[in-house]
This record gives sequence, structure tokens and C-alpha cells, in this order.
Amino acid sequence: MTVQCGNVADNSKHTSKVMHYTSYGLLALVPAAVVLSPSALNTPVDNLLAVLIPVHSHIGINNAVSDYVPKNFQKLVRTGVLGVSVVTFLGLITLNVTGAGVTETVKSLWREPPSKKASH
Repeated sequence: MTVQCGNVADNSKHTSKVMHYTSYGLLALVPAAVVLSPSALNTPVDNLLAVLIPVHSHIGINNAVSDYVPKNFQKLVRTGVLGVSVVTFLGLITLNVTGAGVTETVKSLWREPPSKKASH
């Protein structure tokens, strides 16, 4: 059994399965997150989203790299994609631990900003 690093070829049976499973997980978790938020029950859902979103996007972008980036640049681009995926994961986990969480942050984009009270 071989273990693949984040910046190697992505057209294996394993990564294809992971891509499909993350799709199913996101399909179930996104509506659950919207319904459960804001509550303590949403914390594990937000943490799962913080893992699944970067993994799913990492594999998908690597598939695009395989299809559209010239072979001699693929390793460099894949390394960049890996870096962005790691930063995305760390950012989402940080948002969950120190902020409002992934779901509440996204939901806040559709809320009206709090009105500023006059302080005269």
C-alpha cells in the first residue's frame, strides 16, 4: 500500500473515492449546519465542514491541474494548491475555535449589519 502526499498525482482510485465521500458528507452536513446553527450541536458539524471543505476542494483543484496545467509545471502548482489547502483548513479551524464558527460566519453575510447608535 502506498501513501500519497498532497502534491502528487490525483487520478487514483483512492482519491476518486475520497472525492465522492466528501461530496456526500458535504451534501448532508451543509443543510444540517444551517438548521442546527446557532446551537452547541452545530460545533461538531462546523468542525467536520472545516475538514471536508479543504479536502474536497484540494482534490478537485488537483484534478483541474492534471487536466489543464502543462506537465512541467504540475508539481509546482500542486505544491501551491497544497499550501492553500492547509491555510484554508487552519483558517476554518481557527474560525471555529476562536470565532463564531463556519456556519454562523457564512450566515452573517446575509444578515443586516448591526445599526450604529448615535452617541451624541
